[in-house]
Amino acid sequence: MQVDAYARQQGIEVVGYYHANERLTDLELGSVARKIADRIQQRAPHACALLVRAHSFCHALALRALLIRHSLEHS
Repeated sequence: MQVDAYARQQGIEVVGYYHANERLTDLELGSVARKIADRIQQRAPHACALLVRAHSFCHALALRALLIRHSLEHS
C-alpha cells in the first residue's frame, strides 16, 4: 500500500519528509528525495522537507543537525 493511501485510510495527512544523505558533506536533496518532497507538497502545500546533516551527528551535534526547507521551489 502506498503511504498516501495508508494515511488517508487512517485519517491522517503526510505533511513533511526528512532525508539523510549517505555522504556526510552532502547538504542537498537529491533528485529522488526532491521528487518525494515535491509530491508531498502537491498534496499539502504547507509541507516541508527536512534534510538531516549527518556530519553534525558525527561531531557531537556541534552544528545544527536539521536544515529546514520551507519551500522546495526556492531551495
